[in-house]
Amino acid sequence: APFSVTVVCPTITVSPATLPGGIVGTAYTETVTAAGGTGPYTFAVTAGALPAGLTLGSGGAITGTPSAEGEFTFTVTATDTTTNCTGSRAYTVRICPVIGLSAVPTCATVGSTYTTTITPSAGTAPFGFTSTGSLPPGTTLNPTTGVLAGTITAAGSFSFSITATDVNGCAGAQSYTVNVLGMTPAAGALPDATFGTAYSQAVTASGGSGGFTYAVTAGSLPEGLSLNAATGALTGTPTGALGTGSFSFTVTATNTATTCTIPKDYTLDSRPVAVL
Repeated sequence: APFSVTVVCPTITVSPATLPGGIVGTAYTETVTAAGGTGPYTFAVTAGALPAGLTLGSGGAITGTPSAEGEFTFTVTATDTTTNCTGSRAYTVRICPVIGLSAVPTCATVGSTYTTTITPSAGTAPFGFTSTGSLPPGTTLNPTTGVLAGTITAAGSFSFSITATDVNGCAGAQSYTVNVLGMTPAAGALPDATFGTAYSQAVTASGGSGGFTYAVTAGSLPEGLSLNAATGALTGTPTGALGTGSFSFTVTATNTATTCTIPKDYTLDSRPVAVL
């Protein structure tokens, strides 16, 4: 006798519920699966389009390298090859641009005002800014403007990372190192010298990384005194016609590892021998 067969399809569920975003130029690999029917399944995009540069394999692997930023909506359908039953899921995937961050001044000095603005190279404003690691002491990062500013309070080498996240959740991060230099004694704190008497005073730089070299870059020392380029020692005996008076000069210390410099202005009074 004639008869008919009605195939009642099971509910086929496509997973995962969502797919992660990607970044232009960065390889992307995700896999969709199906359950509820009888495998094997074949997968196809049945509505919308994958992000440019990506393909969906019949086995459910989404692979490739995204070539354009934007938000892409598409539907993946899984077909049960035994019964031809299907299940579908719609996805939205955002492909983010490569977001670079601007450079910052890498050299600074203790007591100076440090101000720089972190500027993203791509993405959609407004941005939020966060930092990890050690910002230069005395500075703070504005979370909405990206301005890193303050008066630096200590010498050293400070490494940190800043992340900028745009309105779409796309983020870019950059690592930085700021070398902060200090020098003692403070300006105006050199003791007086006496004509014909041995003089010794150390000018010492700190911070950065590695050692320092020292040089008189402006003005002049009293005749008979010299600055040791390797140690910063100011030594000698004031003598000659230019051995007395008030002498203004600048000592500049250069950090050998970073080439950061710190100049410090000094005034040294070399007095004649007192006559009783």
